[in-house]
Amino acid sequence: MCAIGAALLLYNLLRIRSARRALASTELAQRFVLAQRRSHLLRGTTFLVLTPMLLVFVWINVLMLGDASGELIVTLAVISAGLAGAMIWWSRALRRVRRWHV
Repeated sequence: MCAIGAALLLYNLLRIRSARRALASTELAQRFVLAQRRSHLLRGTTFLVLTPMLLVFVWINVLMLGDASGELIVTLAVISAGLAGAMIWWSRALRRVRRWHV
């Protein structure tokens, strides 16, 4: 968990540094916008592809246990519903990102 947190912190620090550099010139700003667009498309597409696969894998494993408690199934259903909502949001966001003009 610490490694994931450190990676996210480093990633965001690099994005902030790039954004500050992009303010210096229009060429850097255009390159920054293109990089942001690619980043959003990659992260969004990865989320939209991997989330359903992960959910199916988890549901299959939980249901194959046979002795899954009701609380576990309700918790998993709530998480699944939240992820479904996030997937709807990301799919709409990706449509907007694909229409960005640089």
